[in-house]
Amino acid sequence: MSGKGAKYRDCDFRYSTFTGAYFREAHFTNCDFTGSRFKDCNFRDAVFVGGKFHYSQFSSTVIPEKNLLLPA
Repeated sequence: MSGKGAKYRDCDFRYSTFTGAYFREAHFTNCDFTGSRFKDCNFRDAVFVGGKFHYSQFSSTVIPEKNLLLPA
């Protein structure tokens, strides 16, 4: 799956499984990833604004903290 440079708004990705996904420089606004699993994914320079990651699992996937702009 590739979404390089794509923009996503108000998407429901709850309980999805992402394996080898390529989302470099993608922009996610108010997307719900609750319960999703990420394995070997590339989120380099991706930005997350107001998303939900409750109960999500990450394996060999890094999302830099500076790119997570979650509500307080």
